[in-house]
Amino acid sequence: MFRLIKKLKVKILIIIIISMLFLIALGGGVNYSWNLRLQSQLHATLDSMQQVVFKDILLQMISGDKEKIRQEIATQVKNPKIDSITLSDASGKIIFSEYEERAKPSPRKIKILVNNSKPLNISLEKFPTTQFLLKNQPRCFQCHGKEAKTLGILEIAFSPDIFADGARGQITSSLIIILCLIFLTLLGMGFFIHRIIQVPLIKLNEAILNVHKGDLTTQVEIPSHDELGRIARNFNKMINSFHTTTQALDKKVGELYVINEVGKAMTSIFDLDELLRLIIILATEELQAETGSLMLIDKESNELTIKTAIGIEDDIIKKVRIKVGEGISGWVAEKGKPLLISDVENDPRFRKARSGKRYDTKSLLSVPLLTHGTPVGVINVNNKRQGEIFTTDDLDLLSTLASQASVAIDNANLHEYLIEKERMDREMEIAHEIQMSLMPKDSPDFPNFNINAVSIPALQVGGDYYDFIHIDENSLGVAIGDVSGKGMPAALLMVMARSFIYTEARDTLSPGMVLSRINELILANKDESRPDMFITLFYCVINSEDSSLTFANAGHDPQLLFLKESSEPQELYSGDIMVGTFPNIEYHEQTLQLNPGDLLLLYTDGIVEARNKNKELFGEERLINLILKNRDKEIGEIRELICDTVHEFVGDQPASDDLTLVLVRYEEEYDVVKILRINDHYLPLLKELSENIKCDEYFTPHRKNMILNNLTADKIPGERFVSEEKLLELEIQSSLQNLPMIEALIKLTANSIDFEDKEEISAVIVALNEAIVNAIKYGNKNDSHRTIKLSFTINDKGLVFSVKDCGLLSFDPDKVTNPTSDANLLFKSSGRGVFMMKSFMDSVKFQKEDDGMLVVMTKSLKSSLDDD
Repeated sequence: MFRLIKKLKVKILIIIIISMLFLIALGGGVNYSWNLRLQSQLHATLDSMQQVVFKDILLQMISGDKEKIRQEIATQVKNPKIDSITLSDASGKIIFSEYEERAKPSPRKIKILVNNSKPLNISLEKFPTTQFLLKNQPRCFQCHGKEAKTLGILEIAFSPDIFADGARGQITSSLIIILCLIFLTLLGMGFFIHRIIQVPLIKLNEAILNVHKGDLTTQVEIPSHDELGRIARNFNKMINSFHTTTQALDKKVGELYVINEVGKAMTSIFDLDELLRLIIILATEELQAETGSLMLIDKESNELTIKTAIGIEDDIIKKVRIKVGEGISGWVAEKGKPLLISDVENDPRFRKARSGKRYDTKSLLSVPLLTHGTPVGVINVNNKRQGEIFTTDDLDLLSTLASQASVAIDNANLHEYLIEKERMDREMEIAHEIQMSLMPKDSPDFPNFNINAVSIPALQVGGDYYDFIHIDENSLGVAIGDVSGKGMPAALLMVMARSFIYTEARDTLSPGMVLSRINELILANKDESRPDMFITLFYCVINSEDSSLTFANAGHDPQLLFLKESSEPQELYSGDIMVGTFPNIEYHEQTLQLNPGDLLLLYTDGIVEARNKNKELFGEERLINLILKNRDKEIGEIRELICDTVHEFVGDQPASDDLTLVLVRYEEEYDVVKILRINDHYLPLLKELSENIKCDEYFTPHRKNMILNNLTADKIPGERFVSEEKLLELEIQSSLQNLPMIEALIKLTANSIDFEDKEEISAVIVALNEAIVNAIKYGNKNDSHRTIKLSFTINDKGLVFSVKDCGLLSFDPDKVTNPTSDANLLFKSSGRGVFMMKSFMDSVKFQKEDDGMLVVMTKSLKSSLDDD
């Protein structure tokens, strides 16, 4: 660009220089000619004036009348063009001298010396050329006769206005002429600049505007070979290139439009036939093809059939079947590679596949449909409408459409799969709801037996089932089973089996007979299309009156009975087959005698067949060892321990089957709570325990009833506290399951003395719970046959609680250090219980006695008493 501008500047500068030279030359010539003319005019004027003055004065000089000479000189001086006249004799002596008053202040005078020796001197102040004009013009008085005689010398001073008027006229005329010349020169410069610069720029501007309006065929014609000419030629090349590129872009835009339309259709059209037909329509339209077809592979016959087509007759569509590997389409389907054939008739590879008799095919594109790299069909387009042949760009577009068609086919299959999956998921959800509705909400309250159960479904709903049937006041039926299969069929079979168990179990105490009847009922009502559906079922009847267990096992895993005095569990197995398989099956039953402390474990194979990331089974051995190590713990704790251990073993692996287990322990008959002494006014408050004690999975209704039965009036000792300070003294079973009852007692005690600060009550409950937990775990070593003594007392120091264990563990409270202050480690630190007791109570004292450790804690009632 700099180079271009530089050359244009040179061109303009040349025009300006030529114009200036022309002006200078022309102005100089004009000025010179006008000077010559001015000199000539001045010369003529002065000469004429001199002649007149000279003649008039000469006439008077001849007359010799001096007065007339003076008057004549005075008269001539009055001429505005003459400033002064001086007359001298021949020797130069002034005879007369006259001047006009107006000429006195003027410094500019022109003197004409009329003699033979002195030149005519003229002031050069403003008109230097006048000197040359009037030089050597002598004027003298001569008498003509026989002999000429010099009479004198006449000196005339002309006014400078003569020269000023002439010069002024010259300057004005010169300026006018020069201005005209400048105007004409500028006009000429503008004309040339307009021709060489402005006109090409106007053409370029018009061409740019045409391009802006969308006319990409416009051209700029500038014949010059200068920079503007090169710009015009480059502009034409650029527009031609841009036009070519735009045509290519228009084609690409059309292709993108087709691709976009197919993409939008794929998100809105779920009918595969409709979507594939749209793809063929768009492909043939964009490629300007006469015919097009989309063929899919029939997996059974390994043949290509036309799924949809444009420009092909229906009867041909129905008849065409091409083996994979034969012909053009068959080759593409087999190789999975696209083909572009410009002359099908002369292509030697496909002479056997010529179809000119039917389609008259000249140019052809054939592209495979691939899903996950596997050919599933072919797209063909034949013959461009205007006789042209297909290009590689056309092949790329058809390949892109084929990819989208493949995705559409894949999406359609996926859509069908998702619909089916959604249906199955909904079915599984309903089956899960059915399965959960069949499970008992609470563990049963059965005399002398503590029962706990859980069922955790896997990701897919299985067929695990357990239930409790109250047959009579002394008999409880317990069933656990596993229905084969998943989903709704398994759930429906479970519903059917459960209803049959409920019906048959109430008519007989024989588990074997119950299973036989259920087997026949299931066979009579089972869907014949599902002969593989059956149930493994373990069913037993527990009798609280004689402490017996009668069971029958229909193909279920051997269930385990852990006898209190045995180190090996007893397997409950009879060898009978599943219910719902064959008719007329007699199921055997067996009766066992239970003793206090015996533990029955019923489970499904989801526990023992659980696998970890190494594909190892959890196995029955791990389950047995886990129970043996923890058999003395509460069954709620045992249940949680089994579930946590299995989950820890499996890790991140998804559960493949349901996890179901039922724990039944035969409890010894001993007092859970024993009132030692009680204050009379405190006795009525015990009746409120039934409303304050909340049951949960650990504190069962059965245990609650056992506690309340021990608090009836006939079991309250006759001895009463005489002192009003003593409220209650009792002895409880050393079990964590009794904590809800203790919490209820604390609340009753606080309410009885108007101790209504809920935060204070909560603090007392936490501290007392810590003392009792320490007594159970450490003082009594988790032995539920031992007891803990509690007492509630009120005195002037406040509310006093005492907890006494059996002292099986040596404990020195002075050696207990405070736990870390880190909140994250506080509840993991040793000494946490002692720390919390000291934090929540006003005083805590530890006292070692012969028969145990006594902890006495006091909570001040000062705030409450002050309020009173």
